[in-house]
Amino acid sequence: MSETTLDPTALLAAAARLDDLDKKLAAARATLAERDHALDQAYTDLESERAQGEALRNRIARLERRTEAERVATARDAARAPATGPGTYPTVAAWVDGWLVVNIERSIGSKLRWCRSWHEHPEAVWRLTAAWQDFERSWANPTSGVTNFARNSLSYHLGELMAGDGPFAACSPDRHEQVHTLPPTSYEGRRHDAPS
Repeated sequence: MSETTLDPTALLAAAARLDDLDKKLAAARATLAERDHALDQAYTDLESERAQGEALRNRIARLERRTEAERVATARDAARAPATGPGTYPTVAAWVDGWLVVNIERSIGSKLRWCRSWHEHPEAVWRLTAAWQDFERSWANPTSGVTNFARNSLSYHLGELMAGDGPFAACSPDRHEQVHTLPPTSYEGRRHDAPS
C-alpha cells in the first residue's frame, strides 16, 4: 500500500476555511438568536398591548355604565324632587330658564328653531307668558292639572314658536335674527262691524 502524503499547505488552507466556516456559522447562529429574541420581545409587547387594550376597553365600559347610572340617578332624583307649585316661578323669564329649557327636549335644526334671545321676539314673549300662566294655573287645578297644560298650552305654543316658519325661523340657538312683524293696516276709523 502506498502512502498518500498530504500537502501541508492544503491542510492549512482547509483548516482556515473550516475555521472561517465555523465563525460564519457562529455569527449566523448569533444573528438567529438575536432575531428570535427580538421576535419573542415583539410577541411579548403585542400581548402586553392587547392586555392594555382589553383593560382600557373594560375601563371605558365601566365608565359608560357609571355615566349611564349617574344619568338614571339624576333623572330619578329629578322625578323625586318636590313638585312644582303655583308661584314657584315669579316671572316668565324665570319659568323659561328654570323649567322650560330644563324639561323640554328637542333637537333644534331646520324643522325646529329656538332663540336664546326669545325675549326679543314679541310673539315669543306673549306665547311663553301664556304658557307660563297656564303652567302656574295647572298646579292649582287638581282635576285637569298638568295634563291639560301639556296638551293644550305647552304643545300648542311651542309648536307655533319652534316651527320652521315661526318667530324663530331665522334664528339658531347661538344667533338671534329679528323677524319682521305683520305690516300695519290702513285702518282709519272704520267700524268693526261685520260686513253686511
